Amino acid sequence: MQPPEPDARPPRLSAQVFLDDLADALFSLDRGLPWTLWQLLRRPGWVARQYVDWRDARLVRPFRLVLVVLAATALVLHLQGGVAEFRAGFADGMAGPEGREDGPVRGALAVLGRFDLVLLLCWVPACALAFRASYARLEPNLAEAVVFALYALAHGLLLLLPVLLLFALVPQAAWPGERGPHALVWLATLLFLPLLGLWRSAHGYARPEGAGWARALACMLQASVLTGLLLVAVLLVAMGLGAVLG
Repeated sequence: MQPPEPDARPPRLSAQVFLDDLADALFSLDRGLPWTLWQLLRRPGWVARQYVDWRDARLVRPFRLVLVVLAATALVLHLQGGVAEFRAGFADGMAGPEGREDGPVRGALAVLGRFDLVLLLCWVPACALAFRASYARLEPNLAEAVVFALYALAHGLLLLLPVLLLFALVPQAAWPGERGPHALVWLATLLFLPLLGLWRSAHGYARPEGAGWARALACMLQASVLTGLLLVAVLLVAMGLGAVLG
């Protein structure tokens, strides 16, 4: 590949140009991050389809978008303290004699404490496989299925973020009980909203071909089962490595 001609080279990068590009990416209402997030909330299936079919330059690329949304979710979870409480409860329940954590428990905690890795290692592959199985008539290849799964994950986390913010900002004294939202409320929220996001994404993606809500529901259920199986497999591997490494 030949380097560009000297006269075709753009002007030297300045602070003004850099700040203008940053503002355009962060605050533009017709492309970039704000536009992508808004469209993802409104019509997640359309966003995934628009990228798969047209590589729409207005959209933030799927993996980059997931990293941004995961970072925001991690920040809110840190403020809320739910992950730390879960880790502590799991460690107490699985601790060996005299409260010591053995190798397998440490391995499991290493996985469960990194929800971002759990989502990327379990949720995304499960959604991609379920999408390909449910919509075989569309003949999606693996790359298209992964793109769909990434956008669906970002949509589900966007639905989850306001609830997590509510849990983080409302004082515990305002909730019924002594320790704030019950564990079942946490579990239902963490499971239902991402699944709702997956259902909306699948339904919107395949609706132009006439696929209805029932097929999207089947995709959601398959993804749930596959995610559980992959999570168990990842936990077993982590616990085995923890046992070997001590």
